[in-house]
Amino acid sequence: MTIARYWCPSCGKRISWIQSWKFANWAGAGFRKSSPCPHCGKLLIWSKWPWRMINTGGFIGCILLIIRLLFSKIEAIRDLNIIFLIIALLMLLGMFTAKLEVSDSDEKKESQIG
Repeated sequence: MTIARYWCPSCGKRISWIQSWKFANWAGAGFRKSSPCPHCGKLLIWSKWPWRMINTGGFIGCILLIIRLLFSKIEAIRDLNIIFLIIALLMLLGMFTAKLEVSDSDEKKESQIG
């Protein structure tokens, strides 16, 4: 049994979480990557703002964690916990609102053909 919460916006079929990994270019440090739908072949890409929230939050969270570890004896650094919590909540919001969209390049290609 596969647990899938992602649907192709073009054909409406479910995309499993294993298949959804091919839409992320993790080696390219957070760039979105368009890949064809395994069912209909349309180019799909992750939506822009949730993707930015996740990656920017992760980057800022890592920087805050490094600052917290390096300067742990300073009292003012303790306020970073609140900032870190806000960033973590924004990242969770981005994860829960992430969805797949038809890629702009695929829409342009269809408008030129049709």
